[in-house]
Amino acid sequence: MPNRVIKESIWRSPNLNQCSRLDCEFFFRLLPDADDFGCFEADPLILHGKLYPRIYQMISDEEICNHLIALANNGIIGLWVEDGTLWGYFINWEKHQTIRNIHRRKTPPEDKKLINNQDVMNYLKSIACACLQLISSEFTCSTNPNPNPNPNPNPNPNLNPENTSAGGEKKSSPPARLPEIGFDFEKWDFVGITENDKNSWTDAYPAISVDLQIKKAREWVKSHPENRKKLWRKFLNGWLMRAQEKAPAREKKSRDPCVRTSDDWARDMVEKARLEKENSPEQNDKQKEAYFDYLAKKFPLSKEEILSNPKIDRSLIEHSNKPDVWLNVFATKIREEKAQAEGIDFNTWAKEYA
Repeated sequence: MPNRVIKESIWRSPNLNQCSRLDCEFFFRLLPDADDFGCFEADPLILHGKLYPRIYQMISDEEICNHLIALANNGIIGLWVEDGTLWGYFINWEKHQTIRNIHRRKTPPEDKKLINNQDVMNYLKSIACACLQLISSEFTCSTNPNPNPNPNPNPNPNLNPENTSAGGEKKSSPPARLPEIGFDFEKWDFVGITENDKNSWTDAYPAISVDLQIKKAREWVKSHPENRKKLWRKFLNGWLMRAQEKAPAREKKSRDPCVRTSDDWARDMVEKARLEKENSPEQNDKQKEAYFDYLAKKFPLSKEEILSNPKIDRSLIEHSNKPDVWLNVFATKIREEKAQAEGIDFNTWAKEYA
């Protein structure tokens, strides 16, 4: 989609300023979705995913329908149905946008006779009330709201459709629903959360603290009061699920004490150097420094050779604040191993040095 133009006259637009703040936000999100003719597909389910990709769960289909109705009632957009698809267009598009006509039009031209008629508005309101009702391909703009000529929806008075199935068998009672969870915006806290809820969440999400996450969710709602949810239980369950996915596992695998890692190797070298420094005279320290200089000249190592050694843990170097120190430690150890392989050790070299 090309870029769209927003003029400063929008500040004084009488139509837009009659809308709520959330309706205005929806208007700005909807504006780039229109093609060069100002037309867009107005299916609330499609707009829900397209305009709110990163905050999909923070807005409902009901709110999308209400925004469309508000913009249509204020003369900002027009809505009509063609071939079972709900379309919309910006009424003053030509006045504020430059029409390029570069691409062939893929959206149908607006039908002035059907724009914002009562059938379209009633249908959007029915979706807003049902929340989860989908736009059907069988939708038509018929002026007859009840195409069934039979005024009696239940022709058999002996059968109660609420308690019987199509074959006349008695339906089983629906499962009991969990208690509703809400949010008290006066006390700024969740209401309706039971101990059974917390126990169930603790079993389902063992890597997190349920009480702590509920407090974090409460603070998030306090900082976003405009995002009021319809299903708070669903909101909390989604919050805990995301926290579980981000949290590290609490139970760590026990390490085999017989298997030595590069961390153990590095710690042993540091401890050995500390003990030698504490127990050796100053002359011995100078001999050690001279011995290490001798090894550095005899066995020169590049950084790539040090990092390619299988005993080296690259993460200690890459994530350390002083990578050069770890490079010197590992290089010294590698040189000592090479020297021992050739029969060179410190005591033998020290006698020659003396």
